[in-house]
Amino acid sequence: MSLVASTPRTLARLGALVVVMLLVPFGLRMIDARYGADDLQPAYLPSLEGPRARAPFDPFHRHDIARLSPELVIIGDSMAGTRIDPALLSELSGRRVYALLQAASGPAFWYLSLKNWVIPSGAAPKYVFVFFRDTNLTDVMFRLDEVYRGHLDRAALEAEPELDAIVSARREARRGGIARAIESAYGSHRARTWMVPALGDRVARMVEP
Repeated sequence: MSLVASTPRTLARLGALVVVMLLVPFGLRMIDARYGADDLQPAYLPSLEGPRARAPFDPFHRHDIARLSPELVIIGDSMAGTRIDPALLSELSGRRVYALLQAASGPAFWYLSLKNWVIPSGAAPKYVFVFFRDTNLTDVMFRLDEVYRGHLDRAALEAEPELDAIVSARREARRGGIARAIESAYGSHRARTWMVPALGDRVARMVEP
């Protein structure tokens, strides 16, 4: 009898707990609005991340390619950088060579380098070589982790809808839209960009006053 009588109360408490668990994370938005950074910029890959402070687009290579007008352009990561000597290649081939080599880069960076630096330069090189290893060229998520986005920022414009569409399709295929909907509702990514470092600093000060 007592078990039957307590069941509605138990269910009510359980339901209240679930509601609280769902509502409390919305507090992240209020905390972020009060204490979050003011210099966050809209993401050029919104399907991957929320607003954050990032480095601006760097037009140096675009201008440099336009000035040098190379006939051969090499794009790649350290696999190319440790195996190709642009000066020697230029000497042996008799052609002007320009190298866009970034260690720990991936296909997103290589694509943006071609789209935002090489093509707009107007140099129209005769050959563009993209060096990659294994299946890295077709793995759009390769080197897209937060730690690698610094050099990606330099090659990206304010919006990159074509690249974002590919990233979105790959992420949806991997994990579905539920996680993305949760991140959008709670604003967790934006809050995480400053809360995680802040908590780390606070703990460090507690351990080492």
